[in-house]
Amino acid sequence: MEVKDLGEFNLIEKIAAHFNGRDQDLLIGIGDDCAVYGKGSKKLSLVTSDMLVEGIHFNLDFTSPYYLGGKSLALNISDIAAMGGKPRWFLLSLALPGHMDVSFVEEFCTGAAHIANKYGLKLIGGDTVASPDKIIISITLMGEEDGTEPIRRDGAADGDQIFVTGTIGDSAAGLELLKGGTSRDSENKSHVEVIMKHLSPTPRILESEFIASGKIATSMIDISDGLLQDLNHICRSSGVRGKVWLDRIPLSDSYRETAQGLDLDTPFPLVGGEDYELLFTVPLEKVEELDLLEKEFFCRVTHIGEIVRGEGVALYDSHNNEIELTQYGYEHFKAGQ
Repeated sequence: MEVKDLGEFNLIEKIAAHFNGRDQDLLIGIGDDCAVYGKGSKKLSLVTSDMLVEGIHFNLDFTSPYYLGGKSLALNISDIAAMGGKPRWFLLSLALPGHMDVSFVEEFCTGAAHIANKYGLKLIGGDTVASPDKIIISITLMGEEDGTEPIRRDGAADGDQIFVTGTIGDSAAGLELLKGGTSRDSENKSHVEVIMKHLSPTPRILESEFIASGKIATSMIDISDGLLQDLNHICRSSGVRGKVWLDRIPLSDSYRETAQGLDLDTPFPLVGGEDYELLFTVPLEKVEELDLLEKEFFCRVTHIGEIVRGEGVALYDSHNNEIELTQYGYEHFKAGQ
């Protein structure tokens, strides 16, 4: 059997099976957005790590080193946000071809430093190595949870309502435009908006802190692999089923215009990924508290479904008919991706 036949998530399970993940100080190990340790302490520590490989996660024909640097750090910050934590320190490791111009490193670090300064992060180490051809970026980000419990993936329960911040599909539509040759300098404002959502995502740190401090969410995740795929992670961890209403999915006007021009199909925004919005479940008695979240942070929050008994994720149209799903979202090693 080849790795591509095993698939990304089965591969993770196989790797984890070789190691003893139990520790008295460890609260959450493999299987969530961050590992959490320091059980029994006033402050919990959060750690997350991501790798970006040229040709898989980014293409320098579509993005500048500046935006690549900022996005590389932002997506790790989004993992911390998914658990209601505060990002603090990071390690940066780069594998670079020896023939690469030093200007790439300068621009990359300028972009990363902009995001680091914006969120109060400090670089504390890392590594640099030579690569035969492709750029590889690895960031490990550490954060803290102060006075609250981290929001896990496995807390969703029957009767909880499903919510999402912001709008969905913009980043994926922006990537489609970039692939087709449209640049961020386009005169079409809608095109520029969705392209910038792809190149420069904004992690929902302030919104996640509000949700965590108010103990509003029973489970939460950030949308990186696609709304349906990431909801499936919650449902699989929690042992429940997610019911999503297609006509409630929040789409921006810029997405609608772009999707019409590109002839994107209806499920596209649900599986495109890289939205880096928060997807979370809320018990009925806590739903009204989300009104303050919208008012305080000017953040759109949309009720898109509910948790029911069962397993997996189901999508329904406006007539309550279930829509057949052939794909949940992005998965490494999957054929055609």
